[in-house]
Amino acid sequence: MAVDYYETLGVPRTATVLEVKHAYRKLAKKYHPDKAPGNEEKFKAISAAYEVLSDPEKKEYYDKYGDADFQNGVPPVSMILLTNPFDIFQSVFGEMAGMRPENFQGADLGYELHLEFTEGIFGAEKKIEVSHLETCNNCDGSGAYLGKVKPCKACRGSGQTFETQQASYVTFSKVSVCTDCDGRGEVILDYCRTCGGEGVVLTKKNIDVKVPAGVKNGNTLRVPHEGHAGPRRTPPGDLYISLKVKDYPGIKREGNNLLSTISVSYVDAILGTLVEVNTLGGKAVIRIPPGTQPGDTVVLPNQGVPRLGSPRTRGSHIFTIQVKIPRSLRCVKQLHWICRSIFFLLQL
Repeated sequence: MAVDYYETLGVPRTATVLEVKHAYRKLAKKYHPDKAPGNEEKFKAISAAYEVLSDPEKKEYYDKYGDADFQNGVPPVSMILLTNPFDIFQSVFGEMAGMRPENFQGADLGYELHLEFTEGIFGAEKKIEVSHLETCNNCDGSGAYLGKVKPCKACRGSGQTFETQQASYVTFSKVSVCTDCDGRGEVILDYCRTCGGEGVVLTKKNIDVKVPAGVKNGNTLRVPHEGHAGPRRTPPGDLYISLKVKDYPGIKREGNNLLSTISVSYVDAILGTLVEVNTLGGKAVIRIPPGTQPGDTVVLPNQGVPRLGSPRTRGSHIFTIQVKIPRSLRCVKQLHWICRSIFFLLQL
């Protein structure tokens, strides 16, 4: 029995591709098996009708010869029908009426944030100003003044153009994004006065950024949906903040540990002493034990960098001892006398 695809979708024979698509979307939602169990055959019929009428080449063949070849499973060589109606449903509801996949989201935005050394260690709350594209409020991102648009004539509202090539006995069809409407399926008649038809405008925005404790130079923070707005009301991209942490005089970072160097005299190295040092928490006093050798270290546990994601766990602040060796003969003799005195006292 012959099937009238136009009747199946409820559209006239003069219907544009855009009208066919709208009709299919309405019926597919109504008869989708997940929503209306028991309508599988109806859903398949709707999908088959849409597949033919939405393709200019298949539609032209159908208008000339009817559905006999399609029903018998022998379409022209240049036509390959989808066998799964759910693929059609996905292609229509998943691609936003012909818009190109790369336009589904706006472009990402980069920003370089400079931090003090202590801000990278302990974290900080910063306010930054970025310039990015936002959806035009005047036209709601459509780019058209008062919504004045019309279906694209070049692609007949499909957002795609078809090019047929013959090779031997096989015909190939090449599908491309319509350059007249940029794949949107419609052409703007009167451009928005605010955005000039772009659908987006460049604006400045203040954003609060929370820098977690333990970040280091070169780390990147991602702020979702604060990048450039996408065209035609598509979601915005993300904001990526590259962190640049300044150096700190006298303190270097190695992983979660902090490294410093302190110098003591040879007398203090031999006899031991107390030394006041700088830490990120302020001044502290460390003990240099007697007999300290050049290169020995003194460790202050839990005074280093908080572990990223676990700020209660911190590394250590490690102090490397440098012993100042005397250069003059007088100092060497003095050192020799001190050593003999210590040795004598130990014998008592």
